[in-house]
Amino acid sequence: MWFKFCPYMLLLIIIFSVGFSSTIFINHESLFTMMLLEADPGNLIWGVMKLFDEPVYSQYNYWFSSGYGWFFNDINFLVVLILKVVGKLLGVYEPPIFGLTDEAPIFNIAIKSVNFIFALISLLLFFKVADRFNTFAKNRGNITI
Repeated sequence: MWFKFCPYMLLLIIIFSVGFSSTIFINHESLFTMMLLEADPGNLIWGVMKLFDEPVYSQYNYWFSSGYGWFFNDINFLVVLILKVVGKLLGVYEPPIFGLTDEAPIFNIAIKSVNFIFALISLLLFFKVADRFNTFAKNRGNITI
């Protein structure tokens, strides 16, 4: 199996979740407050929400998303689009889906959650690479030339 789960990974997931999951639910009411207090998360969220402005889905609508983060923006665009469509179908979301930079807290929480999941996956992959390197270093002594 390519990805073996070990107890250290579970410990790493718990420590990371306890340490950083609070960032998802703190300061998500206003986009401008997020941009003021947390520059990067606020600008990332603003860049994703600008993808819904005219022209729709232009990565050049905002300077922060035009230079980097296209894959991150793609995933967040789909997540927010699904939330907006479901909200429209259920009748709980009134504004138009496109042509508006919306700062509803549910979208901010969704984008911060995707950012959290990206960071957690990156940490687990780094742990896997470090473990693979450690295994390689241990077995290196058994190789005869």
